[in-house]
Amino acid sequence: SPSLTYPAGWGKSNVTEVSEQLGEMLNYSMFSVRDVHDKKTRFDVLDVGSATSLEEIVNFYKSARSGTSYYRPNTGLMIIHQGSRIDSENALTVNGMRAYQIISTSHNGKYKYVVIFIEKTRGEQYYQLVFSCRIEKFEKEKKNLDFILNSLKIT
Repeated sequence: SPSLTYPAGWGKSNVTEVSEQLGEMLNYSMFSVRDVHDKKTRFDVLDVGSATSLEEIVNFYKSARSGTSYYRPNTGLMIIHQGSRIDSENALTVNGMRAYQIISTSHNGKYKYVVIFIEKTRGEQYYQLVFSCRIEKFEKEKKNLDFILNSLKIT
């Protein structure tokens, strides 16, 4: 189960309680933390479930984002940013686990998203991390994203 530490001035959001209840019913785990002074700045963790590979999850996200039909992997839940423009993408490692990061801008140019897919167990268990904020705050908020990512533990 994932755990993380979040920056001062952040807290679990009200949405989290609903999501956790829904998650229990749908058998996936999710939690969300937000900047208490700016509800548009948030970090979510979702249990995506199983797939053939990390690449399958990433390709599904990218296809769904653009509206193209694609075979859906057996997932728990995934946040899709439809119509967003991909700014960058790269493979990385998060706490020793294979991961893939996609940074995008919303279709209306108001929000920036950092989506990271983590492969906990190859071919079995995947997580989606989503960080979002208003575009003008993105550079300032990157330190909070790094703080959260560096504290993230998935056991």
